[in-house]
Amino acid sequence: GVDELLALDDASLCAALFGGEAAPQVAGEPKAALEQVPRVRALTEASGAWALCLHSPLYPSALQQLAGPPAALFGVGSFDALAACAWPNSVAIVGARRAGSYGLEVAREIAAEVASAGVVVVSGLALGVDAAAHQGALEGTSPQTLDVAATVAVLGGGVDDPGPRQNAGLAARIVAGGGALVSEFIPGARPRRWSFPARNRIMAALCPLTVVVVATPRSGSLITARIARELGRDVGAVPGPVTSQQSCGSNDLLADGALVIRGGRDILDLLLGPGAASTRRCGPPLSESSGRLLDLVEGGTASPNELARALQWTPPILAAELSMLEIDGYLARGGSGFVRTALRPPEPTPRPLES
Repeated sequence: GVDELLALDDASLCAALFGGEAAPQVAGEPKAALEQVPRVRALTEASGAWALCLHSPLYPSALQQLAGPPAALFGVGSFDALAACAWPNSVAIVGARRAGSYGLEVAREIAAEVASAGVVVVSGLALGVDAAAHQGALEGTSPQTLDVAATVAVLGGGVDDPGPRQNAGLAARIVAGGGALVSEFIPGARPRRWSFPARNRIMAALCPLTVVVVATPRSGSLITARIARELGRDVGAVPGPVTSQQSCGSNDLLADGALVIRGGRDILDLLLGPGAASTRRCGPPLSESSGRLLDLVEGGTASPNELARALQWTPPILAAELSMLEIDGYLARGGSGFVRTALRPPEPTPRPLES
């Protein structure tokens, strides 16, 4: 099983994967390992990556608490990004690939809020929650936190060709934004099924807190949460609808004692203490009619027909208002209609006291 594989040392793992005869060629004998160094160095330099070995003073000390820490880490982007993950300054945000509009919006919003306070968001660059967390972290980076790596992606393959293909643009934005792509696999390595649970242990060890946004009972993000608990890290989960299969795994974590995460503020309180400054994103001001429309959507009225009847609006007026609220970020398309995002209107300006 996965647990047994992750507990093996390098030589035993190679033997288990490639057979006893092939194992010495990969990692079993010091001489064979030394013969691979020039090849690995050439691959690293050709891909424009950097490398950290286990004995480097820059190697994250948090990873040395693993039973089998990575012998080396390869990265693209900021060399200091891993250092920015030093406790208590990072959080792993993970969840399902098929997260639905609720999971994607929550992941993006909480990542944006914690990044605005200078907390590094760590995730795995997968589709769904991982990608939304990286995107939110980049969106939440303010001029005051530009000297901090917004987000670090831990990969299940080589850093020279980060997958999946749909997230290639996101990977480039992470690097351009001062973050990093990190992997224990040499450049050119292709992801395999077992490599994703292996990379999950790095995320769990690297951060003092792991937050699961949405997860089915068999989600790989639950592996990350379990390893985090075994390492003595905090584990949190975002509550989800009890009728949703997508939230069964994360709701089970809550039932087992995981910390309740209702938003970015809960994460900041846990990591930095109550009152840590953050910048909650707000949309443009709303008219009274727009506010009524949002209240209806948030209350569960989702289809255009239901909204038109409730507001007594004509279809063209409703369509124009919905489109504007979607452009402004207050609404997102989901299911048969629209769903409310986490974006909030700005606080009204206080009226001056009359003299």
